[in-house]
Amino acid sequence: LATITGLFLFILLGIFILAGMAASAGSEKKAKVEANSVLKMNLNYAIPEKTNDNPFAGLSLGNLKPNKAIGLTEIREVIKQAKTDDNIKGIYLELGINENGLATLESIRQALLDFRKSGKFVYAYGEVLSQKSYYLATAADKIFLNPNRGMELKGFGREIMYYKGLFDKLGIEVQHFH
Repeated sequence: LATITGLFLFILLGIFILAGMAASAGSEKKAKVEANSVLKMNLNYAIPEKTNDNPFAGLSLGNLKPNKAIGLTEIREVIKQAKTDDNIKGIYLELGINENGLATLESIRQALLDFRKSGKFVYAYGEVLSQKSYYLATAADKIFLNPNRGMELKGFGREIMYYKGLFDKLGIEVQHFH
């Protein structure tokens, strides 16, 4: 009888815990924006194309870090909404080492340039700025850098190796498959 009662209580408790998790995952809290607010955006992570809607994505299990990254689509939508929100006076970009591709950064950069057309400010700050972070920061009105830190400036470029002369000297014939 004690075993059956314990199992019943365990199952009942499990149902309440799962119902609570489902209820908290399904309820979105609407953020209230105060007057004269500045939108702070930290873009120092690998930005996915779309935000993961998995309710368990934010859980941390052991040494695994939670993976709750805001996607590119949502970032662009937030910037678009901030442009028309009278309570938001500007955007503060927190930049650093950026691992995203140039296409992702260009998309965010274009959204920031469109945001600036509203007459609101965009400021960028970084402890250390990588080449890609600096490219994104060029959409800002002002760029601030810690004077004791550094900035990577290599320039954008592409180089293609041509081996035709080498192959001719070595007698190697290239066969192309399409």
